[in-house]
Formats: sequence, structure tokens, C-alpha cells
Amino acid sequence: MNRSGFYVFIPRCYWYNGFGDEIMKTIYDIQQHLKKFGTYIYVGDRLADLELMEDEVKELYRSQCMEKEDFQMALLLLRGEIAREKDRQQGEER
Repeated sequence: MNRSGFYVFIPRCYWYNGFGDEIMKTIYDIQQHLKKFGTYIYVGDRLADLELMEDEVKELYRSQCMEKEDFQMALLLLRGEIAREKDRQQGEER
């Protein structure tokens, strides 16, 4: 509680595996990272979910809640998965 008697929420801006290294190898890892900040994304459309996750990751990085390397890895994973999902959807349309 601060001096005015109100609770102040300050988000944790780090996510470590206990050894000081972040682990972000899958989309699931990115989802777990976002959950630590109270962000749960499920729209029902896989492509929309991935694009929203990308936006949230960018916002976390802008807020200095992600290291540059983790941000780059998350974007790499998300953009790869977005490309695969678009290819899959185009294949279904044919």
C-alpha cells in the first residue's frame, strides 16, 4: 500500500528460468510469458491470436519488460508461425 492508502500494481518485467537465462523456444513459451503480465489471448482464430501476441510482445518490449534478444526470438517465432498459418489457410481455400 502506498502513502495515500491505495494499492499500487507494478508488473514484474522479467521472466527467468532460475539461472538468469530466459527460455523462449515455442509459441507456448511466448503465451506463458504473456500470462505473467496478465495477458491471455484467445480469439478463436489462430492467425488473429498470433497477430495479437505479436502486438503484445512489441508493447512489452517498448515498456522495457523484455530484453532485446528475447524480443527478437519471440518475433521470429511468431512471424514464422503466422507465415505457416497463412500458407495453411491458403491451401484450404484451393
